[in-house]
Amino acid sequence: MDLAPHFLQTGTGPVLVGDGPDTLACECGQVLVQGTRPGQLVGIAFRCAACSAVTTTPDLAEGERLLGHVVPLARDAAELPSPGVLRAGLRFADRAIVDREEGPLRPQPASRDPVVVSPELLQAVIAAYDEITGGAFAAHAAASQPLHWTGVRRYPLAWSCLHLQAWLAASPRPPLLGPTETTVAAVHVAAFRQFLSVWGAHPLFPQMAGFAAATGFGLHELAVFATVQTLFAAGNRVGLLMAGPDTRVREWSLQTQDRLLAVETVAFPGFAWPDGKPFSAASLRHAVQAAIAGARGRVNALHPGLLILSAGLVPEQIDAPLVEAMERLCRSAGRMHRGLAGLGMITPRVGVADRPEAYGFGWVFLPVANPAYEGENKVVVPRH
Repeated sequence: MDLAPHFLQTGTGPVLVGDGPDTLACECGQVLVQGTRPGQLVGIAFRCAACSAVTTTPDLAEGERLLGHVVPLARDAAELPSPGVLRAGLRFADRAIVDREEGPLRPQPASRDPVVVSPELLQAVIAAYDEITGGAFAAHAAASQPLHWTGVRRYPLAWSCLHLQAWLAASPRPPLLGPTETTVAAVHVAAFRQFLSVWGAHPLFPQMAGFAAATGFGLHELAVFATVQTLFAAGNRVGLLMAGPDTRVREWSLQTQDRLLAVETVAFPGFAWPDGKPFSAASLRHAVQAAIAGARGRVNALHPGLLILSAGLVPEQIDAPLVEAMERLCRSAGRMHRGLAGLGMITPRVGVADRPEAYGFGWVFLPVANPAYEGENKVVVPRH
């Protein structure tokens, strides 16, 4: 069965007009696209108004990657009332080609099922820990003893596994999300478990896992990937530009209507457990200002992007005042940071479930747009 074209030509004029050197014409001679550039149209089909023939631009060449500002198009036989603009730097690609090329690179959906603490769960986490680190769990677990704050700072995931093993062995057991230590352990185990399920099939997972393992799978490192999965799940086209073996897993980009934005996730630990200090409106504003200043070398007018603050284990009471601090800074100082498309906060949270050994887990993502950002800011924000 013939597939529908992406565009139907409705008159004698071209469907798309750009500023490139090339022209795409039907076999009958009718001009379909005026001013295109090489590689700007990938697998895009046009039906000619004069003879009804369908002309399709080439697929990617063997070994070619789908890089740049790509707009996936469905085969919905769109009729444009006037010629569409084919801007420089923009690439239109058949949605099926985009799915084929980017499917293995996308995060998998995060499970919404409760996490059930069991010996089997902890054994699976420890096995994955050993696989990633070359069998370092036992040494890291020993280094995290005794089970108090010093241990969790060194190797947080190993400490958390030990603590939940002790919780399982206790009789009677305290509430899972009652004592602070057990809650903290539950957060770390669930965050790691979600990281494995969401990113385990990515071709760069070994590099991702090595990056997270450098701090014992700390929450700030896992938040880098949680930010991307959250933005992707909300409907954004976000991912790594695959640049070969030197690709750095911190360097993610998000496509908006007019450009690619860097996604910079940085630690914002001043108010997090176990070292967090009490917060106030003023202290939050000062901390956000410092984070923006610290990222200016990476997010600026020449390299626009989003700055996401990984807050770590903070109380829910911080959410509203932190959002207010980000909004206030965007209003008062947004013009000084025109390359900053927006700010955001990400933090892990747990909640009670219907079983004493189970709990819910997720990442809370709270974004704020910069009204002074110089660009078409079409970031899709998650709904809560």
